[in-house]
Amino acid sequence: MATETLKNNSAVKEAILHAAEVIKKMATLPTFTPDKAVETYWHIIEKAALESHPWCSVCGTKGDKSNPLTLDHIKPKAQRGSSKPENLRVVCLHHNDEKSAKDRAGAAKMR
Repeated sequence: MATETLKNNSAVKEAILHAAEVIKKMATLPTFTPDKAVETYWHIIEKAALESHPWCSVCGTKGDKSNPLTLDHIKPKAQRGSSKPENLRVVCLHHNDEKSAKDRAGAAKMR
């Protein structure tokens, strides 16, 4: 199964616009922090992605309690990957963990 990014996912695009509005309102609060903005953005995007794309982009599983679906950065943030839809995909926890291990091994080789 080919890796599917969320680039053309209309629900995710709408969620990004919604997240921007929510964060704009949050910014007026005295308790606002950039970390809260990032966390809010991520939760809104993740919810839309998992609802509109309820299967693993790698193996096609629908996910379950022992292997839930997650939102994954194709190019890791540690390697300057963005949180834009073209760098995001839905994967099961197994494939996310597998990819994370490979990413860590590749980063160690680069040191």
